[in-house]
Amino acid sequence: MQNKIIITFSFIFLFIGCNTYDSIDVSTGDANFGIPLIHASFGLLDVDTKTEDNIEVVFDSLDRVFVNYKGEVLRQDALDVFFPLPLLSFFPVADTVAPLALPIPDEVIINKVIFNSFTNIQFKFTTSLNETIPITLKIPEFTKDGEIFEKTYTIEPSGEDTTRYETIFYNMDYWVFESESDNVFEINYDARDAMGNRIKLDRVEMFVDVLSFRYGEGYFGQRNFNIEKDIIEVNIFQNWLSGGFTFDDPKVTMYIKNSFGFPVRSIFNKIEITTINDNVFELESTNLMGGVDFNYPSISEIGSTKETSFDFTSDNSNIGQIFNEKAKKLFYDLDAITNPENESIIGFYTDSSYYSVDIAVEVPLWLKARDLVLTDTVSLNFGDQLDRLHSGEIIGQIKNAYPVDVSFKMEFLNEKDEPIVLLPAVDWISINSTLDQSQSLADTEEQLFSIPIEQENLDLIQKAKKIAIIGKFDTDSTVNDESIWLHTYQGIDIKVSASFKLK
Repeated sequence: MQNKIIITFSFIFLFIGCNTYDSIDVSTGDANFGIPLIHASFGLLDVDTKTEDNIEVVFDSLDRVFVNYKGEVLRQDALDVFFPLPLLSFFPVADTVAPLALPIPDEVIINKVIFNSFTNIQFKFTTSLNETIPITLKIPEFTKDGEIFEKTYTIEPSGEDTTRYETIFYNMDYWVFESESDNVFEINYDARDAMGNRIKLDRVEMFVDVLSFRYGEGYFGQRNFNIEKDIIEVNIFQNWLSGGFTFDDPKVTMYIKNSFGFPVRSIFNKIEITTINDNVFELESTNLMGGVDFNYPSISEIGSTKETSFDFTSDNSNIGQIFNEKAKKLFYDLDAITNPENESIIGFYTDSSYYSVDIAVEVPLWLKARDLVLTDTVSLNFGDQLDRLHSGEIIGQIKNAYPVDVSFKMEFLNEKDEPIVLLPAVDWISINSTLDQSQSLADTEEQLFSIPIEQENLDLIQKAKKIAIIGKFDTDSTVNDESIWLHTYQGIDIKVSASFKLK
């Protein structure tokens, strides 16, 4: 025996299903006998508070029940925002002491970077002198462990009109560039002829394959990023068949975490929700007008993460209407602007910087339902254990301490999920709600029901592979179209047995 709890996103309602049963011991000496099928007693306190799909059931000090959901919908890491810039280019060095600028966009001003392992550099020297030439090359703005970048070479004459010399590749991992002149570093080479005189070579070039940093500090300009376009499939109403229900005061919160050290404004171009009826709603909220500014760490808070949050409620958005339309997918299109006010703020990023957007949904189980029909399916495997049985009936004893009227049917399905028997065939089995919302399960009156099973149905049931339990819920008779709370002290107690005759 198994308790089956239908959780439809933020709507938790307890309904019983059974996909195991006691073994059937047929006694030829008895004309009638009973089989216990289900005995279960449970309430919302019995629900695992950590369920699947990031859903959590929580209770407040008044024993009222809430359902919370939290999930990450967007994350951008440093490599997504500052992707390594492939250059694969030689840059000419105009003189023995010559400035070179980092090959970055004009609006970006770099004060300091730490290169990573993607970056390699190389030097190429060309001379028409047919003699040995010693060279010392320095880049004062490049340092590692306190030592500046300095290399020595010796060009041996090739015997031709022009001698070319290429150095090895130098991996720049953890080398630091720092300069008081924005974006500019200086190549200083000292080349000597055979007489010891300093000379200028015919051509000197610096090769850079990829520009990529572990750390960057400076002004990164005003840039637009198309962050994301995506669709989230929302499979939370797959149990819904018909009818309506309304949640009062649902709240959706967006949490933003940001460890990039410069201003970013997120622009929500569009958030669209498609319902299970294929109606499309666009999320509208004053919180989205003009974009959302991310909090960010200052230059003295490198390594820390700042958070920003804002709520969508019925007071500032149409989230209440959208939520109760039973969404099946959500489409979002987001952009981001760095330094949106175009202020010259010196910021930073590291290779571990990121920002993420989480969505949290808080739904108080303060609701109303009108002819709400849900279904759930469990597996069966009767085998040949019913082949000696004649007609009978299913008998139930139920206590319902929820302020919700419950009606149900059972539909048996074959291996192709096709219906073969519906019990009852016409009417619903009705379980009345408690009239006193403060009443606990222990103090609730017991209700009885029975479902006759004819021989022809019993033969078909034996072939069934699944059973679809269809439940209908209604709060109108209890609260006159007002919302009700679900509490932890409420619950359902159910005993089901079958009485059969032998063939």
